[in-house]
Amino acid sequence: MILVTGATGESGPAIVGEFVRRALPVRALVRDRSTVGADVPPYVEVVEGDLAKPDTLTEALEGVDKVLLISTVAPDLVGTQTSFIDSAKKARARHIVKFSGMGCWPDAEFRFARMHAEVEDYLERSGLASAQRWP
Repeated sequence: MILVTGATGESGPAIVGEFVRRALPVRALVRDRSTVGADVPPYVEVVEGDLAKPDTLTEALEGVDKVLLISTVAPDLVGTQTSFIDSAKKARARHIVKFSGMGCWPDAEFRFARMHAEVEDYLERSGLASAQRWP
């Protein structure tokens, strides 16, 4: 099972749609089920949870071996995403791909790029399989 966080955001719906097109089992994590559009295929499993609240992620992470980690850019991005990585590891997910952007380096001028780099470093140290950074 593949879990997509941020499934109702800017990029999530297109990614979920691509998994559906490829007939891959996908679960969409949303904070509020009412934000899910009617265009979501019935065989996409939609679960509620909040990346910042580990106690809400049990159902979402059950039976998941791969995660696409997408979340909004916010001041608490590092804490939210690193906490989620810990939850996914505890639930025995094996592989996480973090959706960031280009130029996310520790010395980047843009604060959110530095924050993404910090989470990427945390993920690399987590022991979980993860996507490699762009050169």
